[in-house]
Amino acid sequence: MSNGKIQPPSANIEQISVQELLSYHLIRLGRRLDLLQSRIAHREGLSLIGLKLLFLFDTKTPSTLSDAIRETSLDVGQASRAITQLIELGLMRQVESTKDKRRKKLLLTPTGASLMQRSMNTRAGIEQLLCQVAGEDQVDELKDTLEAMLERLTDMEQTSL
Repeated sequence: MSNGKIQPPSANIEQISVQELLSYHLIRLGRRLDLLQSRIAHREGLSLIGLKLLFLFDTKTPSTLSDAIRETSLDVGQASRAITQLIELGLMRQVESTKDKRRKKLLLTPTGASLMQRSMNTRAGIEQLLCQVAGEDQVDELKDTLEAMLERLTDMEQTSL
């Protein structure tokens, strides 16, 4: 992976482990989905980070820049620039905290919420098309497998990272 590209699993099928094959395809799928999300963001005049922050504020409602940084692991500069862009585009607004005048809560504007809804509808359509390649039983089995993998990652993060 020295050039930034993921390498396909080894050509000899006997040498390919299930983990290697699964990891390779999950990484490819994730990158392709990020590319599609990036195109959606670009169409709306945003960066992918900006779109992801909009999604975060739409679903988890962090209230401040610090909350957003904790949730995304972005550095302060990236998050601050992206949120400034969202505010300038009228997609988010700042509201002074009633308890602490130094803190500013960040909220989606109606325009930001509308853009999020369009983006989510586009993403849902993409996901629906992707799921059509497999039967319902296969989708359910894959979903269960992926959920188990995510749980294992969560356990690893909490215990060893």
